[in-house]
Amino acid sequence: MTRVHIANYLNEAAREARLDELTQSLGGLAIDIGTSVRGLPIRAAVVPAACDAPDAAPVVFVNGNLHGVEWIGGLCALGVLQALGDARGAALHRRATVVVAPCLNPDGFRRTADSDGHDTIKNLRTNANGVDLNRNFPRPDRSERDVWAPSRLPLAASGSTEPHRATFRGVAPFSEPETRAIDALLHAHRPHAVVSFHSFMGSLIPPKVTSWAHARTYRRLAWAYRRGQTRFFAPTLMFAPFDVFTGELEDHAHHIHHAWSLTVEAFPAWRSFAQHLQAPSLFARFNPNDPTHVVDDAVGGTLAWLMAALDHDRPGS
Repeated sequence: MTRVHIANYLNEAAREARLDELTQSLGGLAIDIGTSVRGLPIRAAVVPAACDAPDAAPVVFVNGNLHGVEWIGGLCALGVLQALGDARGAALHRRATVVVAPCLNPDGFRRTADSDGHDTIKNLRTNANGVDLNRNFPRPDRSERDVWAPSRLPLAASGSTEPHRATFRGVAPFSEPETRAIDALLHAHRPHAVVSFHSFMGSLIPPKVTSWAHARTYRRLAWAYRRGQTRFFAPTLMFAPFDVFTGELEDHAHHIHHAWSLTVEAFPAWRSFAQHLQAPSLFARFNPNDPTHVVDDAVGGTLAWLMAALDHDRPGS
């Protein structure tokens, strides 16, 4: 793989140093929430609300890099953390405790960093066990804590049972230490809202919901996100309540942990192909050469979305 991207992206050491620097500047605490298959720490910043009673403040959770190759997601998550220290994120900082985990798949991140440019999306997307972590959560329409049940529709998005597929969901829900760590964090902090940064589709993906009231709320929240954007218009992929469960984090956070949740695909495919019709590597396909504007846009939208979500009661209340 070409190493040109290193100038505009943070390697593993720089990412962790940046997380520590921002956390300390905001008076927060950097914690380990678990470890990867290879034993790498999965770390998060916990920044208390800047108010008189931070223990009583709601919690929001922002994360990135659940797929190893999507480094832009980690930069967007760090961008939200950085914004808490300036005027743009001051309102959220006062109102909520903010938990930020910029890299939920450190093994996939490291494999991407070490790639020679000839890896497959299967190798760079998944964790060290070859599992798509964003298909490893139990689907909320069934009791799947221990075993998988067949999908109602044979959609690739629902996760594959075939280990050679890029969307391989693993041998069972929560089979992977990374997803178990995420679930433990959700149990411990009970976030009111969750935003997960991904790449490539350039869209906002809320969970599958089973009520029109929740569908309408997510549409309102999507408009709040768009009002916070500075450059791009992100369409919403929502078919509620005719969607299917996929084993993704946004479904799990909404239905099991009763949090408003959203996947943000930060780097649109059309911009990727405009950047280079034939990308020199998978990294270059999934990440902008210059991430500055993409991060700025995602941070603005996310801050607006989180503030709007805090105005609504939790979906399970």
